[in-house]
Amino acid sequence: MGIRLLGPIELRTAAGVPATVAGPKQRSVLALLAVEFDRVVPLDRFFDLLWGDEPPARARAALQGHVAALRKALDGTAFELRTRAPGYLLIGDAEQIDLCRFEALAARAEAARGDDRAAAPLLKQALDLWYGPPLADLADTPLRRDLAERLGEARARVLAAWAERQLRLGLGAAAVPELESYVRTDGLREPAVALLMRCLLQDGRAPDALAAYHHTRGRLDEELGIAPGPALQDALRAVLGTAGTGPPLPARRDVGPVPGPDPVREPDPVREPAARERPAAPGRPCAAAAGLALPRLPDDLVGRAEEHRWLDRLRGPAPAGGGIAVVTGPAGVGKTATAVSWARQAPGFPDGRLFVPLRGFDPAGPAAPTEVLGALLRALGVPAAGLPDEPTALGALYRREAGRRRLLVVLDDARDAAQVAGLLPAGPHCVTVITARATLEEVTVTQGAALLQLGPLPEAEAAVLLDRLLPPGPVEPGTDPRAAGGAATGKSPGADDVRRLAALCDGLPLALRTAAARLCARPTWSTATLTDALADERTRLQTLDTPGPAGLRSRLIMTYRHLPWDAAHLLALLTVHPDRPVDTGSAAALLDCDRPRARRALAALADHHLLTEVSPGRHAQSGLVRGFGAELLAEQGDTVGRSAAVRLFDHYRAARERRAALPEGVRPSLAPPAPPAAPPAVRPSPTG
Repeated sequence: MGIRLLGPIELRTAAGVPATVAGPKQRSVLALLAVEFDRVVPLDRFFDLLWGDEPPARARAALQGHVAALRKALDGTAFELRTRAPGYLLIGDAEQIDLCRFEALAARAEAARGDDRAAAPLLKQALDLWYGPPLADLADTPLRRDLAERLGEARARVLAAWAERQLRLGLGAAAVPELESYVRTDGLREPAVALLMRCLLQDGRAPDALAAYHHTRGRLDEELGIAPGPALQDALRAVLGTAGTGPPLPARRDVGPVPGPDPVREPDPVREPAARERPAAPGRPCAAAAGLALPRLPDDLVGRAEEHRWLDRLRGPAPAGGGIAVVTGPAGVGKTATAVSWARQAPGFPDGRLFVPLRGFDPAGPAAPTEVLGALLRALGVPAAGLPDEPTALGALYRREAGRRRLLVVLDDARDAAQVAGLLPAGPHCVTVITARATLEEVTVTQGAALLQLGPLPEAEAAVLLDRLLPPGPVEPGTDPRAAGGAATGKSPGADDVRRLAALCDGLPLALRTAAARLCARPTWSTATLTDALADERTRLQTLDTPGPAGLRSRLIMTYRHLPWDAAHLLALLTVHPDRPVDTGSAAALLDCDRPRARRALAALADHHLLTEVSPGRHAQSGLVRGFGAELLAEQGDTVGRSAAVRLFDHYRAARERRAALPEGVRPSLAPPAPPAAPPAVRPSPTG
């Protein structure tokens, strides 16, 4: 292995010779790049891993020093460290990273889930890659603990899957040493202890299985104050030969015994926070119990009446689009708000309205399919103890349970078509609304989904939103009371100010709300002050940004990180293009590539709503996205921008020369723009 993460960090050359990675900071940088292999890691993530909540004043310079040293250490290995805004990227041979190989083996085993004899050896190979606690020799920061926990959870899942297959093959004894070792380090994981008990029983060691149970029960009682859960209870009954027919085991001390004949303990509110909200009658849907209730929305939503009428077509048996709609649009346009506001008022769903956050672009990773299916089934009233372990069985149970109900499901923030493929309920009375940053054309093609592309708010609706958000005060018709004297004496800017502010915010509800919040928080600012600040394209995105993942800039960064390489690079290079629609030829000049490749890059940007196709082959860019591209280009250095500008200049000059050489009667009616007198200057970003 070239990079080992599943234990203390190691780096080896292509010849297998250990390479020196000096100091814990360089090892931390290498570890994070390898965990996020072939994905861009933003600078903030490095700061979090290296220094936690207290980065030094010169954190960026210190990181650059660690990166430079690590690049030297990577010489002669199968890897290359590249700079790519907004951070760094590690590329190379994924098979030479033990974590990537571990994940690949687990995926192959999952694909062979119907064949235990084929899957079990793959899972064992994955487990054999581990040689100690992951990332054990890095500095102890919250991010390091989070990454180590994620890796540990992945190992636990693979270990459980392997042990279950060994049991089904009658080879449970072979899994005992691995399970015993795992339980010694984490003895409070009841599913692992239950598997150990069953493997010991299959090996003829019933007394040892009972000892494992009683040891774990004592720890649960002493450390957590809870009784064994269903998995341990079922394993104990198997050991005792009662096959689940014995009396109930002691319940948690501060809850009391379970009333009635049900032998399963009362759900523990510490381990299952929604347990007390769970419906008493089996099979009765309860979205709140599984945390899938529709979220609260602001009281000042405006517009989207046409979109709501369009979504109304989904209701009823065999509706248009097969009961599935994909709501897509640029970041901050209000996809979730539109879907949820319609879901709240849409009649005809007596069995429930469920909201499922898929976290497709979450920095911590998307929601796992088994996690989502489990939550959906619990929301439909299926007890947690009755959920199967296998993903295929979970999906089949969900389709069966949902298919016999009149149900509305909102799948929010889907990453791609693959993430939603197993979450679409069957049945003529189920409706699914998917919100996504990409168009998910595969869902339209394979599932018959209808596609709704949200656009910016019209000027009139933007004015209504601003009027609701700005503080109250006396208003003179057609004027901006803030403009005179700068005092916060009114709430309604004049018509011209509204048009200007809406245009500078690209008509995005998120940007308009942020602009209104800026004015409310700064009583001395007038609307003209804010619009003047937003007029500078280089700082516009900064002015309209808010901290945290809900901010517009954070959303753009998350989208950018999931773009193909050419599309991500083109997004930055478009900064040097004139502020007019870009065509395939111009894109090819910027990327220094052929037209088919440039066409694919433009299509990827349009699919993620970072460009808008205004006519066949011609794409426009909003001001906020253009400002984001300027930040990306500034991170890559002046040389990159100047080279792209020269190529674009040469492209336009050659196009004009070719046109001038044609006879007058056959010249194209739409001439390319005249090349500038000199290659455009690259304006540095204030955040670069």
